[in-house]
Amino acid sequence: MLLASSYHNLLLRGNEFLGWGKNEQGQLGMFHTRCVTVPTSIPILFNPLSITSIKCHKYGSLVLTDGGIAYESGIIYNVKCELYEFKKCEVENITKIECGSNFNAIISNNHVFCWGQGIFDIVGYRDTYHKIPVEFVQNIYCGGSFVLISTGNALWIWGRYGSTTVDPLQIDLIKLHFNTENITDIKCCCDGIIIIVEKNGKTIIYASFDGSLFQNIDYDYTNPKIFSNPIDNFFTILLDMPDGNTFIGKIDDSLTISKMYISEQTILDVVASPIGNYYLTNSKLLCGSKENLVVHAYNNAMFPYYVKSARSNIVME
Repeated sequence: MLLASSYHNLLLRGNEFLGWGKNEQGQLGMFHTRCVTVPTSIPILFNPLSITSIKCHKYGSLVLTDGGIAYESGIIYNVKCELYEFKKCEVENITKIECGSNFNAIISNNHVFCWGQGIFDIVGYRDTYHKIPVEFVQNIYCGGSFVLISTGNALWIWGRYGSTTVDPLQIDLIKLHFNTENITDIKCCCDGIIIIVEKNGKTIIYASFDGSLFQNIDYDYTNPKIFSNPIDNFFTILLDMPDGNTFIGKIDDSLTISKMYISEQTILDVVASPIGNYYLTNSKLLCGSKENLVVHAYNNAMFPYYVKSARSNIVME
């Protein structure tokens, strides 16, 4: 499980919890604020095997354990966590964690709680957990300064998306001619939302940027896989080509799919990062810019290789 922000990375490998990259806000949870240039074990007070999810934002990290307890490190609401360690969140019974560009969001008891610098202008404070007034929450997705909320039969936006919505705003799915039962995936970037829908045996991609109306995106290949992070303002899309290669493209506010490159590798997973995505195949780790892919490691031996990267310092396979 590899997670990357624009400045630091976290990796769960078996019973090891590792971190590296920039650390000026204590976001790595290592009890100091020095930059860490090689993957280093993080001294946590809970069992790494209990970790079920990891999320990162610009200056902080959020970890969920199987007991419904989350831990955070770094700068969250303009105050560094004490001793720059992973600190237990006050809210418990947590079933989902997400991060925006500089805030955290969690689901607890079917409600959403948010806190952090990214929502300060919306709710007027950052040093407490803000409960969003939507009930029966099933899932959440975070953009730069907004949260997309699924309640099973409706989608809601809260935060700053095009304009600031202090009260949750419901997305009109009737105009899009589908309901939540048709949705197979949702992705958010800094100022964009993509909804993937299965309808009448066909996959349809709907996209919106900065509060614009959702529009259908046409594409020629099958099996779309979309990846994003809440810091960049574009999506990475993988499409299976008829010749067996993988089309790697980009979706931005032009609402079209533009080609970045073609990969002859079978790509299993993508970690979206502003410095260039990391592509995991069955035998290699590839690092991609907007123009090409570079093979950085071989043999897929449980991430033994360390590779320099532009801002996060290291990527690891």
